[in-house]
Amino acid sequence: MILAALRHRTCPPWCIEAHIGERPGARIHNGWLHAVECSRHPRCANGECQRLWLDLVLTPRDDGPLIHLQLDDLPVAMLTAAEAERLGLRLIGLAAISAMETPPSAA
Repeated sequence: MILAALRHRTCPPWCIEAHIGERPGARIHNGWLHAVECSRHPRCANGECQRLWLDLVLTPRDDGPLIHLQLDDLPVAMLTAAEAERLGLRLIGLAAISAMETPPSAA
């Protein structure tokens, strides 16, 4: 019990303790997976849409946690927290702009 507590004491608070590599110096920490269904993705067919998966990852060589983006099984990007915040703000801004009323087309 004490050994298990010592082993996981180095985990960040968001780690779900599903480590890849259990040697403390080689441990990769993972956070909960979040998924966004991409219903308008070109490869969405027969009701089976691709998903954009997001999670936190921290490896021994990283200075801090990275936000991992993956489209189904295709890695897309690893973002720092600052990069993810900028991306999130831009996405929110674009979503707000897209909700604005579109003027009728000039014919």
